[in-house]
Order: sequence, then C-alpha cells, then structure tokens
Amino acid sequence: MDRKPYGVHPGLMLPPLTRDLQIDYTAFSFADPGQVRFRYKLEGYDSEWSAAGSLRQAQYTNLAPRRYRFRVIAANNDGVWNEAGASLEFGIQPTFYQTNWFKWSCVAAFGLLLWGVYQLRVRHVAAQISLRFEARLAERTRISRELHDTLLQNITGFALQLGGLSKTVTGSGVREGPAARSPPSSGGVAPRSPRVGLGPALASLGGARLSGSDANCRAAAHGRERSSLPHCRFGIRSRSTGEIAGESTEDCSGSDS
Repeated sequence: MDRKPYGVHPGLMLPPLTRDLQIDYTAFSFADPGQVRFRYKLEGYDSEWSAAGSLRQAQYTNLAPRRYRFRVIAANNDGVWNEAGASLEFGIQPTFYQTNWFKWSCVAAFGLLLWGVYQLRVRHVAAQISLRFEARLAERTRISRELHDTLLQNITGFALQLGGLSKTVTGSGVREGPAARSPPSSGGVAPRSPRVGLGPALASLGGARLSGSDANCRAAAHGRERSSLPHCRFGIRSRSTGEIAGESTEDCSGSDS
C-alpha cells in the first residue's frame, strides 16, 4: 500500500488518504502451479468478480475511507473452482474532512451562510421600503402644510373682507344726531332726545303746497309725553272762514323717516 507493506491480521486499518493499494495472493498446486486460475472481488467496491487469470496481484486506487472485504478464489488445472476461497477484512481511516461530522458541519455552515444572505437581503429591502416611505411621508407633509397655509390665508382674507364689508355697512347706516350722542345728565338719566315733530314738518310742507290760496296748514301734538311714540293731529284751516276742512292723526315720532 503506497509502497509500504502491511502485515495481514484481523481488524487491519490503513491510514487516511491511502491512494494506491496492492494485495498479493497465491494458491498452491502440486500438479501444475502455472495452470491455476484466480478470481477476486473487493466487497464494498466491486459489484462483480474480476478474472485475474494466473496473475497473483490485485490493485486499487483512490479507495474511500470505509470497511472492505477482499475475497479470492482459485481453480486448478482441471478447472474446478474453490468456492470458499480466502478473504481479508480491512478498513481505511478517514481524514478530518472525510468524516461525517465535518460534512454535516459544512452543510450547517452553508445553511447559516444562506440564512445570513437572506437576512442581509431582507434588511436591504426593508431599508429601501423605509426610505421610500419616508420620502412619501415628507411629500405628503409638505402638501398638507401647503394646503393648510393656503386655507388659512383664504380664511384670513375672507375674515378681513367681512370686516371691511361690515364697516362699510355700518358707515352707510342711519347715524345718530347730536342730541342722541350727548352725555347723560348729572342725575344719571340720559336726556330724552328732542323730537323733531312730524306735525311742524307737515305744516311747513302743507303751507308750501297751499301758498297762493286762502287755506293754511297746521299740525299739533296732543297728550302727555310718553316713552311710546306720540301721535300728531293735523288739519287744513281756511284763511277766509277759519274753519277746518279736515283733520287726521299720524305717528309723530322724532325719527326722520
């Protein structure tokens, strides 16, 4: 074996990485030793018998580390085969990378490598998704801020327009006279605004209308002054006869309507 002889004994174990193996065998024949024929078979490697003829050597290369059994049978010059033959059991020790635990360790390491690659890929994809999500969130935040600012500006502008419109309406409304704006008296009671009577106004208007005729226009207010609106009675009196042609009673408030 690898140019190193080994003695034959039960349980023979050859060292690891045994490359070339040569097994020598022989058979005795007193009649004609040159006519002896051999067949051999290495169980665990050969599937069938190998005819060696008169050759007394069997060679093997690159045997895997395991247990083997070498068998050899011989036939005499009459062609009668000895079916029992002879056998030899031996084994080849594995090196560390030929052991089962090393193979399983390689499988486990490869599985861990695949798992690590998968985790890196998952983290990379998660980082990409997170970046895209942050970009979309920033864009939505920007759009929401712009919409909020625009809406606030519109509301503020609308409020200012409403304020200006209310001032315009208030300025164009009925303004109070000087008497209405006068301060209250020392007694704590605000003076009652003087009434611009409707009667004198109607009398003046009637006099202007009846100028050139013998009729005149007169208006008078009757009754006590009340918080409610007084009534005015007015009529048309003839200058020549002094008789009142007609009378009527109207609201005589001091408001100009």
